[in-house]
Amino acid sequence: MELNAGYGIDNPFAKEVHSSILPFAAYYPGIAKNRSFFANTIYSPSTYLQFSLEYRRLWTNYAAGSTYFQ
Repeated sequence: MELNAGYGIDNPFAKEVHSSILPFAAYYPGIAKNRSFFANTIYSPSTYLQFSLEYRRLWTNYAAGSTYFQ
C-alpha cells in the first residue's frame, strides 16, 4: 500500500503577467498564478495486479482577480 500527495505553485513574474494581458499575447492570457494538489493511493495485492485511486484539484488565478477551479 502506497500513499502519495503533492502540491505545486506556478507564480510568474509581474512582467510576464503584464505582457500577457496585452491583446496580441494570446499564449498566456492573463494568468497570474496556477496551483495544483493531488493525492493518490496505490494498492498492490500481487506482483501483477494494482489498484489506484487519485484526486486532483487545479486552481487558476487571473490578473483580473477571478479564480477558476477545475
